[in-house]
Amino acid sequence: MEAVKADLVLVGGGHTHIQVLRRFGMAPVPGVRVTLVVDRPEAVYSGMVPGFVAGDYAAHELAIDVVPLARRARARVVIARAVWVDPAAHRIGLEGRPPLAYDVASLDVGATARGLDLPGVREHALATRPIARLVAELDARIAALPPQPRARLRAGGRTPTAHLVSESALLEGYGARIKRLARAGLAARGIHVHTGVAVESVRADGFDLAGEPLAADLVVWATGAAPLPFPSGPGLPLDDEGFVRVEPTLAAANCLDLFAVGDCASLPFAPWVRKAGVYAVREGPPLDANLRAHLRGAPLRAYRPQ
Repeated sequence: MEAVKADLVLVGGGHTHIQVLRRFGMAPVPGVRVTLVVDRPEAVYSGMVPGFVAGDYAAHELAIDVVPLARRARARVVIARAVWVDPAAHRIGLEGRPPLAYDVASLDVGATARGLDLPGVREHALATRPIARLVAELDARIAALPPQPRARLRAGGRTPTAHLVSESALLEGYGARIKRLARAGLAARGIHVHTGVAVESVRADGFDLAGEPLAADLVVWATGAAPLPFPSGPGLPLDDEGFVRVEPTLAAANCLDLFAVGDCASLPFAPWVRKAGVYAVREGPPLDANLRAHLRGAPLRAYRPQ
């Protein structure tokens, strides 16, 4: 058996790490032991989620079984929740297990949704992040809806209504034509758009908007990304929101043996990059290249997002 010279630990089965595992399966690094830490054996391909929501795909069609992928990369698989990382000690804390030591580690654990601490949101709303939870719960939540949609009292009678609520403008940052087409499409489907206002609370039978109670059978909470409780730990470089701040090489700031990618990473050198899978997928090749370079002591290259 080949002697282990370095331990590479990948925490999370996000799009970027899946690319790294695939490449290590095709071209392993001699002497490097790879360990994948995930809290569940399946990842979700986020690019298919809109089709899943529309009913075009079943939940199992979105699933990526990361265990066989890891095995092909000759990687150990640890099914456990990571709870902290200590860059100085080169240790990762795991729930119910001893800490895991690493020489080089990478974090790709995704994000949660903003505003979950508002009254009633965790209890009654269906959050779109983490995506795996959305996929696991959506079918059951839809199946539990009443045969007749809840009605809201409106002028002219009681009519089922859909609402789109945003604190910011509709499609902020997009061109006027795109906004106009979106508004027309929403209006054609009877969807009421409320901008510049915030939901104050969510109830089992609706939500409160600027002091007005509105009826709803299902509240979908699509508020953008917020950091999960992990990553956290002493000396971990976090931005003002709590995401891991990385350099253009995707290494954590001032932590050259630790990398972060996907939604859990903050890219101050590319502020236009959104928390979206299309960026995470394209971080795969540069992360793979820089992990290999770092393991052999070679210079790292800058990642240039699209």
